[in-house]
Amino acid sequence: MADGLQIRDAVGGRARAMCLSDSYWYQAVGDRLEVLLPQSASDVATIMLAEHPAGAECTELVMVGSTLYALLQGDSVVILDCSNPRVPVITKRLGQDDLGLQPIGLKAVGSWVVTFGKYGGVLLPESKPIVETPKSVQDVSMSIDHGVVYVSDGVIFDADSDAMYGNATELHILDEYADAPFGTLVSLLEDDSGVTVRLLNSDLSPVNESSSVAQLNGLYLSTHIQENRIFVMMSDRIEVLSIATDSLSRIATIPVSGVYDLGVIGSNYLALTGDFGFGIYRLEGDRGGKGDTLLRVTQAASTFAPGKHNVWGVQIPAQVGSAYYKFDEKFEFNEEEVEQATSTKEAVILGWRAAIDPDTNECFMVDANDALVPLPIPTASSLVPISGNFWVGTSDGVFVFGDDGSGSLVELASIKMAGPIVQLIPMFDGSAAFVSEAGFVGIVEQTQ
Repeated sequence: MADGLQIRDAVGGRARAMCLSDSYWYQAVGDRLEVLLPQSASDVATIMLAEHPAGAECTELVMVGSTLYALLQGDSVVILDCSNPRVPVITKRLGQDDLGLQPIGLKAVGSWVVTFGKYGGVLLPESKPIVETPKSVQDVSMSIDHGVVYVSDGVIFDADSDAMYGNATELHILDEYADAPFGTLVSLLEDDSGVTVRLLNSDLSPVNESSSVAQLNGLYLSTHIQENRIFVMMSDRIEVLSIATDSLSRIATIPVSGVYDLGVIGSNYLALTGDFGFGIYRLEGDRGGKGDTLLRVTQAASTFAPGKHNVWGVQIPAQVGSAYYKFDEKFEFNEEEVEQATSTKEAVILGWRAAIDPDTNECFMVDANDALVPLPIPTASSLVPISGNFWVGTSDGVFVFGDDGSGSLVELASIKMAGPIVQLIPMFDGSAAFVSEAGFVGIVEQTQ
């Protein structure tokens, strides 16, 4: 949603989600969907998912039949018809009002597709509630014994009775191809040291505390489960676990860091996506070349931080290397690291002062009489004065505040964006360059 602001230029976007169909690789890159050939990772088509460039970030993709569901983190769910798998067509966009919640997760639960977040979870595409709670929902799953269950604050709850069944941060039911009794689930419990993976019975009790548990140390990112394999993506590697009736065993470690999602192309090849971009991983040596090799990589943005800038452009520190954006003209990735800058968090214009509280990230104004005026906007991370107005970068967009002509400070314009907007840079023409933590950089300006 945009009101008085527009994106003049936007580039970048992180590669956080993907899924494979029988014949195509669907790859999310920031605000758009790339359709690729799985054997070569070559591009076939591009579909814009957000309503405007850098308007949102796609973080989950789920395919059921010929329908593809795309989660735009915290914003909406986009539904695409893949009857022509080469060129998916957007058929529906479900925003927060349609869903009745702010979506933070998306997953297939058997034949269902569910999105969930604060205030519950709903079935798609009809937005039918299956979890209704004032709590923020971390995950939704199904138990043969208990029906729909959900996870909140690391606890498993019954969706009907709110009975508690143990601790987890994620809960997945295994499909019929897994070598385990029907109804077996996989739970993951994340803590400061790593993640614990467990097999659970259909009543959510542990299968076997001695043999069906795996403790993985490090920073946990995500999990992909396919038949008898559990791919646990840690920040510095992928651990592959094998399921055998009542036990879990670690069978491989893939030394690729920063992977957020994957798909199995064949017995010896994986499609990987993450901080490096996306590409194909060969597990073992074959006629195509040596094993443990990442090939046919397409680079994408990783997480961005505020960068040092001059009148021509900004050098952006990233999770992987860095990037350079020449304002309105050029964008390129670099291998070398660059120094992070400090975002401006205080500004003064004609009788008003604005600042961002370093403890709460709340933005407030102080008028000429030293009266404190909190602003009704999301948490803020950057603040600059431009043409006599305050421009504020927040967790989900940019807001402009200024005098409405009567001496009162009011919101003059805003635009929803993938955030947080960690840096705003005033431009000579009254616009602002922006840097988003979600891997976007560009120019935002007021509409005429």
